[in-house]
Amino acid sequence: MDQNINQTRKYTGKLFLPLLFPLIIWFIYFGSEFLQLSLSSYGVYPRHFSGILGIITSPLIHGDFSHLFSNTIPLAILGTGIFYFYPNAAVKALGIIYLLSNTLVWLFAREVFHIGASGIVYGFVFLSFFSAGFFEEIINR
Repeated sequence: MDQNINQTRKYTGKLFLPLLFPLIIWFIYFGSEFLQLSLSSYGVYPRHFSGILGIITSPLIHGDFSHLFSNTIPLAILGTGIFYFYPNAAVKALGIIYLLSNTLVWLFAREVFHIGASGIVYGFVFLSFFSAGFFEEIINR
């Protein structure tokens, strides 16, 4: 019985963070809708000092429900897979992807506000393909 409880806790812990992040962005979206706030100015604004804060805040902000939904599904699926199969590297990978993708937007994107978690989604896709290919190469040797 104790082993089943420990097993459940183990899996629950691996699912907590990848499902918490989408819940946070939903909470922020519906909170801003309820309060009628426009948060897009908290997005990344490339090559302007005022846009640096967006490196942290932009993945949390979405323009409309379609945008929110389009990021939620892949975040939940890919995030869960990454945290389940690579629990030791997942938190570091999320941090690197989060900061690197938004820093690259700040450095190279066109000068408009950029919002949404698409950079994280594409980072997760890259990590999933790279990891699968990397491990397949090792297995086939």
